[in-house]
Amino acid sequence: MDSRLLIVDDDPDMRETLGGFFAQQGLSCELAADAASALELVNRKTFDVVISDVLMEGMSGLELLDVLKKSHPALPV
Repeated sequence: MDSRLLIVDDDPDMRETLGGFFAQQGLSCELAADAASALELVNRKTFDVVISDVLMEGMSGLELLDVLKKSHPALPV
C-alpha cells in the first residue's frame, strides 16, 4: 500500500511542486489550499503524514498543527 501524504499550502505553485515531487517518489498525495480544507480531508481520509506551510491566510500552519495534535495525536505533522 502506498503511503498517503497530505500537503497543505496556500501557494498553488508550491503545493503542486511538492505534490509532484512526492508523487514521483511513489507517495499518494492529496493537496489542500488551506487549513480548513486540510481538516476536512483528515476527517474523511487516512493519511500517514501531513506537510504544511506555516504562514497561511486564516488558520496558520501552527494552529493547524495544534488542532491535528488534539484530534489525531498519532498523525505526524
